Amino acid sequence: MPTGAKAKNKVPKFNTIDDMANFFDTMPSQNLSWEDTDLKFERQKMIQVSIRIPEKDLKIIRRRAARLGIGHTALMRMMLHRSVATGMISRKRVEEEM
Repeated sequence: MPTGAKAKNKVPKFNTIDDMANFFDTMPSQNLSWEDTDLKFERQKMIQVSIRIPEKDLKIIRRRAARLGIGHTALMRMMLHRSVATGMISRKRVEEEM
């Protein structure tokens, strides 16, 4: 090891998620040894759509988004995704309500 170089810390094995969180909250990442990887992240393809919603709903969504520190369109996208992913909206349910 070159003179004056700091040894890199290895990431230990953790017994709980809290132990892991505490470790990464308190350990500067530049002090850790990292492995290179070929892992790549790709964004999902997004398509723009136009919908009409009641003005009062949009005002509520904008206020909630501001409290969360995100844009209102991001919040609407998250809400829509959650409802689709959890099956809150299904064809059968819509047909039953008609």
